[in-house]
Amino acid sequence: GAKRVVAVDVTGLPVAALVVPASTHENHACDLVLQHLAEQGATERLELALVDHGVTAAAAGRLGRRHGVEVRRVGWEDKQPVFRPIRHAWRVEVAHARLGRSRRLAKSFENTTCSATAWLQVACVADILRTMPKLTGRLAGTTPAPAIGLRDGALSAARACVRRGPAL
Repeated sequence: GAKRVVAVDVTGLPVAALVVPASTHENHACDLVLQHLAEQGATERLELALVDHGVTAAAAGRLGRRHGVEVRRVGWEDKQPVFRPIRHAWRVEVAHARLGRSRRLAKSFENTTCSATAWLQVACVADILRTMPKLTGRLAGTTPAPAIGLRDGALSAARACVRRGPAL
């Protein structure tokens, strides 16, 4: 199996997306995402990373020191059997739901983490292109522009780039 790891900004737009084997612990998955953000140069602007209780408190401290970012665990300390949304964390859930609407991600067709990551990132780009006109229109107080979609040429180019990679 595979696990999708998605980091979002304060507006809920994806800024990093990786696919890792399902056996990967949350501590390591969080480290991989922070490494990916550092490689992209995004940690210079990053001040705070919110993680759920899947990341241990000790690991959150180590990750924060290693990447120069405050890593704060969020969630409910008490174990109540009722659903209660966690402030700010719902943005991640909404991002996963929007990405889940991508037809290509509805079922796992990929045999490598590299290929699955590429398709997840293509879905993230499509989500950003659909959402940005709405966000910029709302911020400017104007009518949003029509959404932009990816053409088949972009998808086939992504498909050609991800023929090899480590198996899931």
